[in-house]
Amino acid sequence: MIYRNKPTAAASSGRTRQSGMEAKREDQLALWERAGVIERLRRCNDHPRESYRLDVYSSAAVERLLAEAEAAAELGDPERTVLRCQTLASDVRRAKHHVATYTPDFSWSPPGTEARVLEDVKGRDRSGRTDPRWPLIRVLMLVCHEVDVVEVRRPNEPPKLPR
Repeated sequence: MIYRNKPTAAASSGRTRQSGMEAKREDQLALWERAGVIERLRRCNDHPRESYRLDVYSSAAVERLLAEAEAAAELGDPERTVLRCQTLASDVRRAKHHVATYTPDFSWSPPGTEARVLEDVKGRDRSGRTDPRWPLIRVLMLVCHEVDVVEVRRPNEPPKLPR
């Protein structure tokens, strides 16, 4: 409860949400799901949880692997290429760093598609602050999973359909 959020039960499910704004958004999304505007609504505390690992690789290890692959392609030496690239690939795997795991507040699909829209409800406290980690998490979701998380500031705003 960093930002003075008051846990509030959503009328549609009776589940307690982290804030009144999140509870209102759940009610709105549940209404749209019943009306057929969206499909397959999931909440952050549904099981199994819809979570995304945010992992990054050391750019130096990746650059070494790419440079070796390019050099091997120019030389045309398949045996050297396979052995060296296997070694470098192991280096890249060891250079993987787990930064965070992200669970969206809500996710849903537009009717008739497999696409997922992830939403995170973001309010502000009286001084205008929001969670300082949020911009980094949003960028990592875009880089690691090619997903642009929708930031919801008003609980009744219509769903943003993916292009």
